[in-house]
Amino acid sequence: MIGDERKSLTQLQNFGFLEKPGRCPSCKRGQLYDHSCTQGYVSYRCNWNYCNRRFSAMNLTKALPKSLGRSFTATSFLMTLRTYAAASGAVDAVALSKTLGGVTAKPLHRLFKYLRAHEAQRGSEINDSTRLRGHVEVDAHKVRTAWISKKTTKYRNQVAALQLKHPAPRINS
Repeated sequence: MIGDERKSLTQLQNFGFLEKPGRCPSCKRGQLYDHSCTQGYVSYRCNWNYCNRRFSAMNLTKALPKSLGRSFTATSFLMTLRTYAAASGAVDAVALSKTLGGVTAKPLHRLFKYLRAHEAQRGSEINDSTRLRGHVEVDAHKVRTAWISKKTTKYRNQVAALQLKHPAPRINS
């Protein structure tokens, strides 16, 4: 179990979701050393005598808020990210929580909400930075017909101009 957790931690660190352990986030003095138990969680402990705090490896998240990392083991977090990335639509948090086991639906909802908001923000930044240059092809496949009542006065000038430019063909009956 711990071996799988370590492999998942290494992959999450390589992907950039987790920091590699260095200095203690609490006292900023001591180095963190491995202090894992047999409960399935990988944890670190500060070696400074006055601190001695213990941290879960999931508390060292870079890309996520600190509160999201506490609910997951490294393996369940990696499986959740892979499921989210592979899904073409919305992911059902309740069904995924039953599949993972040990993770309830509430942290999954919060994680998916955060990931969607982060994706939308990054997409908006990319769209704002994109500038059209050179020749641009415009596709008119979404052009549609609009119906305007004969009694309306709001678009009278536009309708008269269009009727002069494009006279309707006569239908002989």
